[in-house]
Amino acid sequence: MQKKENLQLIPRNRFLVTTHRDSLKTTKKRERKRGAKKALWASMTAIALLVMTYPLMPLLMYQVGGTETFLGRAISAPLGISASEELAENQNELTQNSINNSGVEIVGTSSSVTSTTASQDTSSTVNMIPQGNTLVIPKIGVNISIIESTNAEWAWDRGAWRDPKTSTPDNGGNTALSAHRFRYRPPYQATFYLLDKLENGDLVYIYWEGKKYTYRVNSEKIVDPSATEVLNPTDNSIVTLITCHPLFSTESRLVITGELISVE
Repeated sequence: MQKKENLQLIPRNRFLVTTHRDSLKTTKKRERKRGAKKALWASMTAIALLVMTYPLMPLLMYQVGGTETFLGRAISAPLGISASEELAENQNELTQNSINNSGVEIVGTSSSVTSTTASQDTSSTVNMIPQGNTLVIPKIGVNISIIESTNAEWAWDRGAWRDPKTSTPDNGGNTALSAHRFRYRPPYQATFYLLDKLENGDLVYIYWEGKKYTYRVNSEKIVDPSATEVLNPTDNSIVTLITCHPLFSTESRLVITGELISVE
C-alpha cells in the first residue's frame, strides 16, 4: 500500500517524467551556483578586510601584546641590538662605495657590530655596540642607521636622516633625525611607525663615533611641515625625532624631543 502511494507521486507520462527530472537537475545547479557565489563573496570579503587591516597590523599587535611580545628578542636589551638585517645588503654596498653616484659622501652606514666588555644584565644578553652611527629606541623596536647626506629623500630610503643644518651628538645642541613612518612597518626595525608610542621618560640611544649617547624623552608635539623652528639650535644637548603624522598621512609632523642624560 505504501509503494502505491509513493508511485502516485511520480508522473506517469513519459514527457512529464523527463521534465520533472530536468527540473530537479536545474534546481540542483542553481543551488550549486548560489553556494559558489556565496563562497566567492566570502573569500573576496575576507581578502578585502585583510588588505585594509594589514597596514594597521603592527599597531594592533603592539596594542595587544606590547613591543616585546610583537618584536621579540631583537629589542630585549638596549645594547643587544644588531643593525637591521633588511638594510644590511644596502649598507654594505654603501660602505664599500663611500661616494654614491650623485657624489654624496656617506657616513655611518656600516651594519657590522663589535663586542664590548660590559656587565651582564638580567637577561644575560651580550652587549654589542654598532660600529656605524645608529639610532636605537628599544620601546618601539627601532634600530636604524643614521645617514649623512644633503639629499633627504635619498637618505630616508636608507635610514634616519640627520639634517645637516642641525648639530651632532658630540657637539651638543640640537641633533635632528627624521625617518619614514609608514613606508616600512614593524617588525622591520628601520622605521618610525610607532614613534607616537613614546612617552616622557622613555629612553633613546644614539651610537655616534664609538660612543653611546642616552637621551630621555621630555616632550611631544604636532606641527606643520613648514615648522622649521624645531631645527633651531639649543643651548642644551637634545635629540629631535621627526616623522609624518597622522599615520598614513603627510598632513603634519610628529616631533619627539629628548634631553641628553649620559655619554659612555
